[in-house]
Amino acid sequence: MNVLLPKYEEPPVWIPTSERSGNPNFDNRITQFMPRLIYIKKSHPDEPLGFNLRGGMQQFSNIFVSKVYGGTLAYKNGLNEADQLISVNGVDFRTISHNEAVKLFKEFNEFLIVAKYSPYDYKRAAPLSEN
Repeated sequence: MNVLLPKYEEPPVWIPTSERSGNPNFDNRITQFMPRLIYIKKSHPDEPLGFNLRGGMQQFSNIFVSKVYGGTLAYKNGLNEADQLISVNGVDFRTISHNEAVKLFKEFNEFLIVAKYSPYDYKRAAPLSEN
């Protein structure tokens, strides 16, 4: 099996050297940065997913998970803070506004999410609001 790994990028210069070594967010385990599939299904329409978003086109940023609440569907299914949402139910989240992203999560009860852990870009994405 051939696996194409993304090019390794050094941590950005604004991450102090002292914070890189030994920090689980800034190590060389490349597999933690690879896209992964997450499936979430609500048991009823009003069930909360249990996470907040940040970013969006109006901020010239991707959409990121900014908080995951313990014990929720998002937590149980492996969604993490600093995950970049690449797509949800086939919708490309790299070209979507914050409001459109929130609306999509409110409209459906099942979600197939392609996400990747991206702590460097997450730190640059200032919060617009926590929805």
